[in-house]
Amino acid sequence: TCAIMLKKQVRRGINERIGHHLLLAGQGKQALIPLLQGIWEREEAGEYQVLGPMLKAWERELHRLNLSFGHPYWGEVWILKSRFARGTGDYQTSFQMASYAHRDAKKQKWLRISSQSLTLMGDAAFRGGMDEEDSLNWLLEGEQEAEKVADPNLLGGARWTVGDFLCYQGKWSQAAHYFQKALDDYTEARNQLGMGNAHYGLARVARQAELFEDARQHLDIALVHCEMSSSQRGIADILSTKGDIYRMEGNLDLAED
Repeated sequence: TCAIMLKKQVRRGINERIGHHLLLAGQGKQALIPLLQGIWEREEAGEYQVLGPMLKAWERELHRLNLSFGHPYWGEVWILKSRFARGTGDYQTSFQMASYAHRDAKKQKWLRISSQSLTLMGDAAFRGGMDEEDSLNWLLEGEQEAEKVADPNLLGGARWTVGDFLCYQGKWSQAAHYFQKALDDYTEARNQLGMGNAHYGLARVARQAELFEDARQHLDIALVHCEMSSSQRGIADILSTKGDIYRMEGNLDLAED
């Protein structure tokens, strides 16, 4: 009964609560989807202290249910382990987990997992100091795989990560192109956090070009999206960047606000 009532609510954290209620009611199989959604919400919010135990519990439930290793949920395990490692700064483990996901995705023909794994491999590789050409190739392969899946969220994530890498290389105009494409994808998907991240990326490009007013406009829009998605990490990044822009302009009073 509690789980049915909670399904009528939509705020962040509800999926996790639904999953726990279903588990307590002995409905482990029905709990898998809401628990997975809750895990993703924690990951997107950067709540890694909570994410780790949740992911371990979810994996234990997969084993308890004797879920076939051909099920894409096992690919989700590798992807989430990779993202957890990346979020805690362990890029070597992040790359390794993503490579396991890619290995299994090729074998099982999991297109979504294949795209996610390639994007994570490229991201972890360049953050971990591996070869930049290999990193870009993996990122572009991830985008190509995402194009085969009819999901603008997946494509937006792949394109945003390419844009982030291009910023790292100092290729700002190319990065702006990818951030704009990601924004289009996330807008189609009505993904508030994704739209916020895309505007934040465009703000980074504008700041680098010293187009400070354009940068602030993107940051203001990004802030609205992050507030709507309850992303405290996103809000903190945006406010910090706005302060940096004011300092670059010599406006130290506003930079401290």
